[in-house]
Amino acid sequence: MSKEDTGFMFSITLRTPEQKTTGRPASPSCGKPAWKKGDSMQPEHRKPFRNNLLKTALKMIIPMVFALFCCAPSTTFAEEELIPLNSSATADTPSPKNLDEAVLRLAKQLVQQGNLQGQPVLISANDLYESKSRLSLPLAIQLRGKLITEMKQSGCRVLLPGADTDNAMILQGTWQKEGDHLRIDLKVMKLGPSGPEAAASASESVPLKMIDRESLTPDRESWARYLVRKLETNAMNPARRTLHMGDFQVKGKRCSDELGTYLAGWIRPALAESRMFLLRPMVK
Repeated sequence: MSKEDTGFMFSITLRTPEQKTTGRPASPSCGKPAWKKGDSMQPEHRKPFRNNLLKTALKMIIPMVFALFCCAPSTTFAEEELIPLNSSATADTPSPKNLDEAVLRLAKQLVQQGNLQGQPVLISANDLYESKSRLSLPLAIQLRGKLITEMKQSGCRVLLPGADTDNAMILQGTWQKEGDHLRIDLKVMKLGPSGPEAAASASESVPLKMIDRESLTPDRESWARYLVRKLETNAMNPARRTLHMGDFQVKGKRCSDELGTYLAGWIRPALAESRMFLLRPMVK
């Protein structure tokens, strides 16, 4: 990721030897940040949008979202409505009592249905999101951790972002509210002769009262994971690539000099979770 003078207040450019893919959001207005110089730039985990800096960052994120929607999607493991091949819920099977029990069932069903014992499967929080908003809410972090544990216990070879994933399958998942329950749908995708196809799928419903309310509330990291997933989906070339990243270039007299550093620190963890981009520090 490099910095270019595009004439806009905020720009992100991805470069490879073969192509250039540039997101160009509309120019936002910058407000006075709520933090002082010298304060920690590391975002607190699951902290809601409360200060002026976060509001400013959010104003810059929204145009990026619309710009990414306008890009043509690739033929990689793109987002799709995750309709399970066959639902696990039956009249004879009671719903799981909590999230741990639901994930245990989901993992066993996926591994058994797709014969995934010993098979490489990549699990990233970026690929777990709420079905309507498409945001990778804090629940995605919880699901990722639990799925890694249970998929390993079920005999699957779990890969984390950064590993060699050329021949790996991808675990994708969504959730949505259905009455007083939260329905979780998961799929394990593989690259078949005609493109991506589901190797296994499963779904479970958990009582909403057993889900932490804050885990269903968007935070700033939710937007970062969303944007990285859109970059992956809209990439013209699905090949894995190395990404060099420095501070963001921010223009405007009313913007803090540290805003570019803050924004880079905000999106870096989501890029580190990417299945497509191998993050490397900028060489000075």
